[in-house]
Amino acid sequence: MSDKNVTKKNLVIFQGDTFNRTLKFTNSSGNAIDISNWIIYFTVKLGYQMETNNDSNAIIKKTYPVGNGTSGTLVISLTKEETSAIKPHNYKYDIKIKRPGNIINTILYGDFLVVESVTKEY
Repeated sequence: MSDKNVTKKNLVIFQGDTFNRTLKFTNSSGNAIDISNWIIYFTVKLGYQMETNNDSNAIIKKTYPVGNGTSGTLVISLTKEETSAIKPHNYKYDIKIKRPGNIINTILYGDFLVVESVTKEY
């Protein structure tokens, strides 16, 4: 994924599952972009909550500071405990990057569907 393009991608998770998605930042030639010193923000909200001016009502709000990012990859993750606490629903999410110089871009957004798990004991 380029550091300047916005992509819509709907995500589906099951309540109680571990969730991992790898973000790979590349230039137009397909080479890794150094994301060292970037900050990645992952936020999930109910659709009607997006009208507020802050993230205090977010269902999920995670911040991933990148130290050494020469490989251009970062894993966005949620534990099984975190996904167990989310009620099944179709939420909205986005992923933003903050680069040195206070440059902020949205890179991914879409629906974030949480499906109730049939299996409860594991």
